[in-house]
Amino acid sequence: MKNPFEKYPQGYAAALENFEVAFAWAAAYPFSSTSDFAGKRYSSILDQQQTQELFSEPAAFRKYAKDVVLGRIELGLEEVRELEID
Repeated sequence: MKNPFEKYPQGYAAALENFEVAFAWAAAYPFSSTSDFAGKRYSSILDQQQTQELFSEPAAFRKYAKDVVLGRIELGLEEVRELEID
């Protein structure tokens, strides 16, 4: 979410203050996978099965994204390593 929020027309701080509006904008932004996780697009460059394993539904992704950008969830080093691509 950080990358598309940095491209948000009103800026990153405004995106944080207006998460729902900024999330809708990010879900429509064509240069981000946010739309895939939000259930708005199914890009051929993403493994859709793996996407669904991470987040069972778009609402789960939106909740997670909100928690992360608002600082409610912090990933530890081990969790980040689990996200690395082999």
